[in-house]
Parts: sequence; structure tokens; C-alpha cells
Amino acid sequence: MADNQQALAQATKAVADIKPAFLTELCCLAKPPDAIRDVLEAVVTLLGDDDTSWVAIRKALKSTVKTGIAAFDPTTLDPTRKQAVQTVMANKADSFDPKVIGRASLACVPLAAWVVAVMAV
Repeated sequence: MADNQQALAQATKAVADIKPAFLTELCCLAKPPDAIRDVLEAVVTLLGDDDTSWVAIRKALKSTVKTGIAAFDPTTLDPTRKQAVQTVMANKADSFDPKVIGRASLACVPLAAWVVAVMAV
């Protein structure tokens, strides 16, 4: 459990270090690659957003993703949200592979690591 907490802390710090310009770049995508969409859908779901449309995800990237992740407490995660993300991760496992998501977006690598770490806690 301590290793999982450490991985979560490292992933949270890595997300905090994402340059705003990289998130802006993601927001500019009209239709993102599937891997980016999968990772960001998981992020906003964990943060409590019910709307996982690309429009809503772009809005969250501009305003709440980094602050939401910084303040996130995995012990309060709603089981329904956790199950939804587990389903995405099971069906789209490659999207959460650092090599795969890294080819699509370097900014999404720490976001994917954060999702994986949250699910392991």
C-alpha cells in the first residue's frame, strides 16, 4: 500500500509539472487520438465529472484538471466512478501504456500514470 501511495504522490507531482502550454495544445485538438481521449475521460471521471464529451474535457483541461488532481483524495472515490474507469482501462488498456500514450501526447503520460496510481490505491 505504501508503494501505491508513493506512486500516486509521484504521479500527482508529475501532473503538477505539466506545462500549461501542453494542456492548451490538447485543448486545440478537434478530434483527439483515441489514447488521449481514453486517458482524459478517465481523469475527468475520477475527478467527478459526469460529462465526458470532448467539449467538457477541453473545458476541464482549461480550468480544473490540475487543481482537481492536486486536491484529489482517493479514499473518497465513489465506487461507481471507480468501476467506470476500470471498464475504460480494461477495454482500452493500451491507452494507459506510457509508450502508447507517449506517442500520442507527452502531456498525457503523467495523467495516465495518475489514473493508474489512483486505481491501485
